[in-house]
Amino acid sequence: MSSTTRNSSRTLYFAYGSNLHLKQMATRCPESRFIGLGILRGYRWQINERGYANVVEDSNMTTEGLCYLLSAKDEDRLDRNEGVHIGAYEKAELEVELVCRPAVLVGQDVVEIVKGRALEALTIQTNQVVEEEIERKGPSSWATAGEEEESNNWPCVGTNRGEIATALVYLSTTYKTEGKPHEEYVSRMNAGIKDALVLGMSSLFVASAIRPYIDAEPERLFNEAEATTDTIER
Repeated sequence: MSSTTRNSSRTLYFAYGSNLHLKQMATRCPESRFIGLGILRGYRWQINERGYANVVEDSNMTTEGLCYLLSAKDEDRLDRNEGVHIGAYEKAELEVELVCRPAVLVGQDVVEIVKGRALEALTIQTNQVVEEEIERKGPSSWATAGEEEESNNWPCVGTNRGEIATALVYLSTTYKTEGKPHEEYVSRMNAGIKDALVLGMSSLFVASAIRPYIDAEPERLFNEAEATTDTIER
């Protein structure tokens, strides 16, 4: 049984592109709240011909992302940012599985998470897990995301199955040809990947679904101007 997308005037939103980056999400949707990891089954992650992330139907594939609760104002902002009015993306309500909810962050305002140190603490904890894994199996084991598990090493993982809910997903059925990402989008996606891994996204998903399109790059200062709501993209 699925819960509804809207709850007390708030909308559950499944993000799979650059809105994985909490700092960007706080800028674009300042009233949003973090919920946890989401799994969208039957859809494949891609970069389309516009140069931004998209999901396309594929019964054999799964897409991981982060789930947020949006206010009505946040949803309006996101509609403009995603270019719904020009047909860049369409709004769909799809079933997602909610899993891996770090108790310290669930339900918190994204703005407050960004201001606070909880995410930083989780990052330190996750880095320790990575170091232990590399020491145990060697450097290549983590780089290739491993063969025997998806996210079992992450400190926020609880049960293997989560609650099914209906979430708002921005996707394009018009622009679904394989493409290459815009250069500036690569940086923002890498910032989002970094946050998402800390919050429970599996390294296997990143390696198999995202990395074929988005190359890893040395950390560099994130340009806050790129996260403004004046730019239409994903």
